[in-house]
Amino acid sequence: MTILDRDIFHLPSNVSIKDAGQHTISDRHVKSYQYITTSSDISLPLSIYDIQEYYLFGAQIYIGLRNFTRARLFLETVLATPTLHAAINIHMVEAYKKLILVELIRTGRSLKLISSLDSVILRKIQSMTKAYSALSDSFVKRDVRKFHAEVDVAASAFDEDGNSGLVQETSHAISRYRLMDLSKTYIAMTIEEVSKHLDQPVNDTTQYIQSLIQAGEISATLTLSNISPSLILRFTFPSTPTTFDNDTIISRIDALNNAVKEADRKCLLSKEYNDHLHRSKATFAAENRTRLANHADLMDMDNDPGHIKVYNPINSAHGHGHGYSHGYRGDIEDDGDDEDIMAS
Repeated sequence: MTILDRDIFHLPSNVSIKDAGQHTISDRHVKSYQYITTSSDISLPLSIYDIQEYYLFGAQIYIGLRNFTRARLFLETVLATPTLHAAINIHMVEAYKKLILVELIRTGRSLKLISSLDSVILRKIQSMTKAYSALSDSFVKRDVRKFHAEVDVAASAFDEDGNSGLVQETSHAISRYRLMDLSKTYIAMTIEEVSKHLDQPVNDTTQYIQSLIQAGEISATLTLSNISPSLILRFTFPSTPTTFDNDTIISRIDALNNAVKEADRKCLLSKEYNDHLHRSKATFAAENRTRLANHADLMDMDNDPGHIKVYNPINSAHGHGHGYSHGYRGDIEDDGDDEDIMAS
């Protein structure tokens, strides 16, 4: 396990690496690829199949140890190995089959692979693992009866693949996840009702639930009913008691409040803030005076009987306002221009 638990970052390569340079084995190396090469004779030549076998067998060891997270990583590495012309081999197919079952046991959900995997390779593999995909669909839907039917139909195929033990582990997992789903809806149920949901005899259901409670995988109790000889499964939701020190909380709130007040005071006294405040006030006052002056000029022109507003088609054609010009009647009458104008 000491070897398996250590991640592999480099593999021996015969490609000339620029950073490697000329080094001897006795030199001090920063990176392993500088001395573990095919020409250093430290490692025998490795093929892609050797690498896949290492990760596939390592995943089986982790599955036996019930370290499903690490097993998933190793199985994904088998699928991620580069191949020529999107070719697949038996190691990749076997890794995908185990990966489906491992993910069901680990999370209770269907397999979601990383996006960097080749989609062409995945489609080829999925066409060869339809029995496992059907098993996954019934598991995700928590259809226990259909799940067991799928197991019975493809039992010989699972046995030939060497995955019958992993499928049996998946059968226990679907019952566990089904109980977890029931705990989200019910507070208490009779053992007969639970056995119907799990699609198994009452005695087997009782023993299975007792084993889960003892293992700490579900939080529940089995008690006798007061009105019938049946057992009652009661789901419990343990809460961790939390104690609060009110004096400490109040003192922290007061300290935070004082800090905010001090920050506001420093902001109001800072030179930058005062300069910005004066500039904002001056700008606003100037704009306000300009608006008031323009409004007063317009009011004076509207009240002046000698002032008229003239429609100028030239201004309108060139997009100047609405085509109106302001002027006085005497100025317009004395103008020698022959253009027709419309006064309004």
